[in-house]
Amino acid sequence: MKHPIAMIGIFSMLGMFLLFYVTFSVAFYSPAKAVIIDINSYGEAEIEFILLSVLMPLNILSAIVVAKKLGGSEKISAETEESLKEPEKRLSGIIYRN
Repeated sequence: MKHPIAMIGIFSMLGMFLLFYVTFSVAFYSPAKAVIIDINSYGEAEIEFILLSVLMPLNILSAIVVAKKLGGSEKISAETEESLKEPEKRLSGIIYRN
């Protein structure tokens, strides 16, 4: 496994999508087309917030890794590496170009 962190991110994205799909389906098939979600019925809201806050950057990283693998990693990685080396120059050129 070359990118274990990316794999964790992919599986967390899949889990989040499945949760969204189930929630939407329950609401869709209910007579009122609505559902109430209690995010703190067991006192778990803080832990879930921390978990989601940690998983979001991991999901973004995973999406970047997958995009590199599917769309020509050499070109993307070279551009990304160059933009990360000198962000001040890149931003100053955008800000002061007018």
